[in-house]
Amino acid sequence: MEKWAKHGPFARDPEARGTHEYSRIRRDESGRPVRDEKGEPEREPLPPEKMYEALMSLLMAPGVTIKRDSSTVPPTVLVDVVAPGFEPGRSSINVLATVGTEYRMSPAQRATAIRNGFTDVSAMESWTAGAQVPLKLLEWSPRYADDGLTQIGIRYRFAYPELPTGGGERRFTTLRARARHVTADQLIIPTIPDAETDAPQAAPDRVDPEVPGWAYAEPVRSGA
Repeated sequence: MEKWAKHGPFARDPEARGTHEYSRIRRDESGRPVRDEKGEPEREPLPPEKMYEALMSLLMAPGVTIKRDSSTVPPTVLVDVVAPGFEPGRSSINVLATVGTEYRMSPAQRATAIRNGFTDVSAMESWTAGAQVPLKLLEWSPRYADDGLTQIGIRYRFAYPELPTGGGERRFTTLRARARHVTADQLIIPTIPDAETDAPQAAPDRVDPEVPGWAYAEPVRSGA
């Protein structure tokens, strides 16, 4: 809310209104960027509908949780998305869940490396993050409020994959999830930043909390 207060449409300083992430590149009638005398693209405040979307993102961002469900055979992964203002049949939720692994050399590999003259102990003992693997959706079901009647989101159940060992010693797995709510009015919450900014963009198969425009679950890390 601090950024909204400083740079949103109601900022105390009129010169600060509609600046930073609440602005976009100004364009002429042909769609080309309008540039100032220094050749830099000029910026203008976001239009009212995007300002509203940005505010709703602050007030009504979805809550996302992820956990491994060992009560099923084989184990599965549950992702719960609770979206304020969710309207069944009119709202939609975009969700991605992944599992990642961390590897290091196995004792046998370390012994072989030493015999071959490799003496960098820190490299042999360090952990290497493997690629994130997107999880396969098995089913989904409504999430209800305490009254048992009002749908407030969706529960997703994903398959937990067989993970490769990577030729080394796998010790940790990390479950990650991201989601966003597309409302009946087609608001995207959290709002997607202006693609022309330097904000990192989301990868289709990777959960990265540094990428704006998504709500993220707290990662779940466990021994493999």
